[in-house]
Amino acid sequence: MISNKASSLNIAAKILLVSDEPDATSESKALIKNIKGNLSVVSNSDQVVAAFDAIEPEILLLVCMQIGKAEEYYLDLYRNSQKIQTTVHSSLLVCKAKDAERAYQLCLRELFDDYVIIRPLFDPFRLTISIRNLLVGQITLKQSNELRQRVISIRDATLAMNQLVRESLSEGASVSAQLTQSEIQINQHVKKKFRDLAEQMTSHDYDGVVQVVDQAVLNEKLSQFGQKHLSEEISTVFEESQIALKKLLKASKTDYDAQTQGRNELEAWLNSIPPRILVVDDDPIFLEVITCMLTKEGFEVMSATNVIEGIHMATRLWPAAILLDYEMPEFSGLDFIVRAKALPNLRQVPIIMFTGHAEREVVQEAINKGVSNFLLKSSPKEIILQKLRSCIGLDIKA
Repeated sequence: MISNKASSLNIAAKILLVSDEPDATSESKALIKNIKGNLSVVSNSDQVVAAFDAIEPEILLLVCMQIGKAEEYYLDLYRNSQKIQTTVHSSLLVCKAKDAERAYQLCLRELFDDYVIIRPLFDPFRLTISIRNLLVGQITLKQSNELRQRVISIRDATLAMNQLVRESLSEGASVSAQLTQSEIQINQHVKKKFRDLAEQMTSHDYDGVVQVVDQAVLNEKLSQFGQKHLSEEISTVFEESQIALKKLLKASKTDYDAQTQGRNELEAWLNSIPPRILVVDDDPIFLEVITCMLTKEGFEVMSATNVIEGIHMATRLWPAAILLDYEMPEFSGLDFIVRAKALPNLRQVPIIMFTGHAEREVVQEAINKGVSNFLLKSSPKEIILQKLRSCIGLDIKA
């Protein structure tokens, strides 16, 4: 079925075959003669990096009868190639039957994507099928990652939009209350002005100009005039504003409530997609503990034991966040950050660094290289989850 799917997609592969054994190279070329595309062969280890960067293959075929040599070639690529981290490719290991267990372990660690045994050769079609499966898998993985990113973007936009609508409705209600209070205050101000005027008209300043017979009557007349004419005009102005605002708020609230069920269903579906977290650490016990903890909290967890594996997995699987150890053999967490921030699809992925080092210079260097946050490995579960959720935006209130 997969072979037919590959054919229907008209897959043509760029294959780079790396081997220092002529007989194994000839065997492999004969077995994959039906694969469409271009096949390039490198037999000199010094040319592997240059060939990969020039060809940018979809399939890297490591035909090494010494499995340690294949691992060495691939790690050297990740150390020195300019293109391997940005080139979507699959790695296929061709080995002897006696090395099957070692090849299996390397594939479990996701250093290689698949392996095929050709000595002794018991299935002459297995290599071709494996290549076709990997090519189809690349297309499926790319589509899956793109869809996942779109869905996550929709979820984040939906949560942010709902928050904005709620804030707008709340602000509208606040404005309505402010209008009512302003109307009361202005009317009180008008009444006070009339009282002040009545007092002035009974003072000596107005003798001979206005004769006030009864102070109380004057107060009442002025108050009635202000209330009837000025206050009514003030109330009319505010009333028109209040009516318009209330209509708008009512319509908005009605529309908002009418969409509540559908919106809640959408949010529930979007939030059911577990955020994908990559943990890079060379301590297997810590990896097991953190993986168990995050899985129970609804995260999808991937793990890598070194920087090379971590970069390889991150570029293929697009995690929502990366939890990274500071100290690892050969390459450090800082090396990982530099490599990740140089890649377009990882540049915006938040990285939280686990460290036992709280020295200012260590923290500052990591911040300069692009780390999002820090955690001590001894941090309680609540702190770890809080910082992780904050980094990937799950602290937005639904």
